[in-house]
Order: sequence, then structure tokens, then C-alpha cells
Amino acid sequence: MRRVRIAGVLLAGITALAVAGCNADKGTATDSSSPSAAPSSSVPKTAAKDALAAAADKTNGTSYRLRVGMNGMMTVSGLGNVETMSKKYDMDMTVDMGSSKLTMQTVVVDTDMYIKIKGMPGLPSQWMKVSTSKIKPGSQLDPNTQNLVTMADWVVSAEWDGEYAVKGTLDMSKSPTATEQAKQQLGDKAKAVPFTATIDRNGYLTGMTLDMNAMMPGTGSMTASYSNFGEPVTVTVPPANQVTPMPAELIAAMGG
Repeated sequence: MRRVRIAGVLLAGITALAVAGCNADKGTATDSSSPSAAPSSSVPKTAAKDALAAAADKTNGTSYRLRVGMNGMMTVSGLGNVETMSKKYDMDMTVDMGSSKLTMQTVVVDTDMYIKIKGMPGLPSQWMKVSTSKIKPGSQLDPNTQNLVTMADWVVSAEWDGEYAVKGTLDMSKSPTATEQAKQQLGDKAKAVPFTATIDRNGYLTGMTLDMNAMMPGTGSMTASYSNFGEPVTVTVPPANQVTPMPAELIAAMGG
């Protein structure tokens, strides 16, 4: 089952990437499909940290489209839809590690989570199902870690960078998905990770970029863009005959 343990560690990192909400084009971090992407003077000039928290709160309180990406030691791209309040979420993600490629699909409906992975030996080829009610708080599988308001609490410093952008540092050791081992290995490097964020004319968070090189050179940047605010989210639950329980060892490997 060693491959399953390895898969769990990799999957945990990928899940954390999506959860942290970090991916899009640095500096703009807006999706052209969003009608609210254009800046306007309606964004109040409050303290940058407060404005960022308010934008995260507003975005987290509605539905949105999430686009994620990463370029560095591996290339990651993903697209999904989130409706936090009704606990609906889906995401299709591809991870290119050079010598191999992994694809992952995730669907969450209420307390049911389904994950399907291709390209990782040792895991079932079917959809794997786990009840979120059985997942420990802070686990890589914990859907509550997708709360953008929580992420805003990690801000160490923030300042305006032009009219509609904020830059500063995050304390990634405060992330619920940060393991004690990772905290010990990274030390103070995890407590001052540079970020940039953008807020649209309606006060929504439209993008965020983290410079992960600050923690580990060569890792690259993690980015996230948010758009399509308030649009209905429809997710499709996999057919029962294509679903198998998630292996207990994989759940444990992800802190479950």
C-alpha cells in the first residue's frame, strides 16, 4: 500500500492548492467571463487588510467559478464551481509532473465527497466516496478549509498596490491543512509568503497569487481566479455503480 500513501501525500498537496484559493494571472487575476471584473471607484478605500477580508467574506457568501493554476516544479490547472452556503462543489484538475500526468475530479454535495483520480497507480479506478461528516477538522479533505474568510485570517501584512490590488504576506502555518512536519521543516519561511490579490468594482475577490518560492525555491506561484458570482451551481453525482468507498489508508494519509 506504499503507493497509496504516496498518492495520499500528493493528493493532499493538490487539494490544499485548490483550497487555499490561489491561481490565475498574477496582477490581474480576473476572468474575462466575469461581468464585474472591471475596476470602479465603488471599491472603498478602507485599510487593505480590512478590504481583503470583506471581499473574501462577500465572495465566500455566494457561488462562484474557481480557476486554479501553478507553474514551477509541476504544472497544475483546474476549473470548478463552488457554492459554499449549500455545500456544492466540483473541480476538474490536471497535474503535469513532466514524466507523468495526473487528473483529478472532485464532487461535493452536502456531506458526500467523491474523488476520481487517473494516473496514480495503487488507487481505485472508480470514483472514491467519503462522508465529510467523518473527516477530521483540518484534514486535507475537510471542505471547511475552502472557506475564504478563514484564509483572510492568515494575512500578516497588507497594503494597497494601485486602485484595486492588494499585496502583502500570509502566514501559511495558520492553514488548517499545514501539518506539524511541514511547519517544522519550513519554519519562519511559511510565516511570510508574498501574495497579491484583486478586488472588483462590486467588492468581490477576483484573484489571488501566492509566491511559493519564498518557502521552497523552484516551486513557482500558485494562483486562483474567481468569477461568475451568484450564478447557479449544478453538480452531477456519479452513478452508484461507479462508486467505491475511499480507502481508509488514503483518508489517513490526508489527515482524515
